[in-house]
Amino acid sequence: MSTEQDNSTTQPHTLSKRDRVWRWMRRYLRIPALLFIALLCYLTFFGEYSAPLKAEYQHQLDSLQQCLNREQDSLQYYRDLNRRLSCDPELMEQVVREQYHMNRPGEDVFVFINDQDNQ
Repeated sequence: MSTEQDNSTTQPHTLSKRDRVWRWMRRYLRIPALLFIALLCYLTFFGEYSAPLKAEYQHQLDSLQQCLNREQDSLQYYRDLNRRLSCDPELMEQVVREQYHMNRPGEDVFVFINDQDNQ
């Protein structure tokens, strides 16, 4: 009987590492714990709100925010220009002459095109 006790006490030391891990898992990890860990892994890596998707969405959001800021600056410039054009007839005449090549009766408009601008 003493040899059986000696064998049972020395048995865990003779088990392979895989068997010891398996015994530990069977002893401390139950089905609900495994299911919880599996669910947590699924939500972290594969779910709708997973970490990789969240990082990708954040990158897209940052890019769109930068685009929106550029457009807001442009919008502010054109609103200011529109306000000034409605108040200042000299500015309106300057814009009309430069951008639309309009002239007064009896005037000739000459448009010079740089070769550097076309390239």
